[in-house]
Amino acid sequence: MLNRAIDSYRHLKLDDTPERLNLAWTQDERDFITPSLNGLITRSLQEEIEGLLPATWHYAVDDPWGEQRLAPAIAHYFGIQKKDFALACGAGVIQLLSTLPALSAGRHVAIASEVYPDFPWWLTHSGRRAERISSATVAESVRQASSLDSNLYFLERPALMQGAVTSLESIYELGDALASAGIRLLIDESNANYLAPSCSAVHLLARLPNLIVLRGMSKAWGLGGLRMGFCLSSPALRNILREHIPPLLNPSLTLRITYALLMAKDSTLALRARIQEQKQAALGLFSGWPVIPSSEAMPYIFLPSGEEPALRRLGIGGKQHHFWQKADTSTTLLRLSVPLEASRMQRLEQALKEHTR
Repeated sequence: MLNRAIDSYRHLKLDDTPERLNLAWTQDERDFITPSLNGLITRSLQEEIEGLLPATWHYAVDDPWGEQRLAPAIAHYFGIQKKDFALACGAGVIQLLSTLPALSAGRHVAIASEVYPDFPWWLTHSGRRAERISSATVAESVRQASSLDSNLYFLERPALMQGAVTSLESIYELGDALASAGIRLLIDESNANYLAPSCSAVHLLARLPNLIVLRGMSKAWGLGGLRMGFCLSSPALRNILREHIPPLLNPSLTLRITYALLMAKDSTLALRARIQEQKQAALGLFSGWPVIPSSEAMPYIFLPSGEEPALRRLGIGGKQHHFWQKADTSTTLLRLSVPLEASRMQRLEQALKEHTR
């Protein structure tokens, strides 16, 4: 039975308490964003107020998918040309994933490796079926997808449970082979906020007419409350995507704040360095525990879900994280977000010392 990611937050507390260090989510990332997110958002809102609320009063029927407003900022952030991509904004990546099963003309959709369960869940509820592609070679992956009569191939990048991030060269090779077979490549890059902008597959949009890349504001920036998702595609796919993604999903204030953040360019550089430093420290503290490797870019440590009671006794909270594997099945691991603040890492160290006494 499939669960959506949101189901794992049911009855979950998200803050630290004197009794528990809560590692269920990444709650201390924003202090390592430059420029300050608090300052950037405050300035955006002050400018809105001082300008007599131009964004608040604007009903964006003249730019219903946000492309005119945000394309210049997207181009600036990634260092690409506006002419090389199309943009349709949604209310977060999850909302975009709920609409994109309609891109599949057939019943089967090819999916590479384990993924968040949301897209397979929406595929199932649209009458389609997620099919796991198990080959390590591009040729065999395309052959398997073609044998399913699938015209849509989905992957996450970076994938949570892979070590190294798949290179852009490898993504281009896959996308080009899929294009020759008449198959679109849909990449969920929600987690790519933990990579430099230069690593994104959006740099391939001008070369792959079948490519779609999803991005969000929740990871790293912690701005899930803005409900902003980007569906970036080759210009050739602009019209068909707008047939399925509803217009006017984003408040004008959200567009304004998003524009300001993207114009700040690579604002997660210090955060990425901090994650790598603290992740290595945390892995050292978990020596002797059955740690399951995650992607090198991710701020997470995974353990078997059965370790949760032991950690709870030590005053450490985690999150049961669901992964889609194949067909209508999923697996669950315990996910811990690496503490980034020194005081929270000290709490983790002290708690784990209790375990070894």
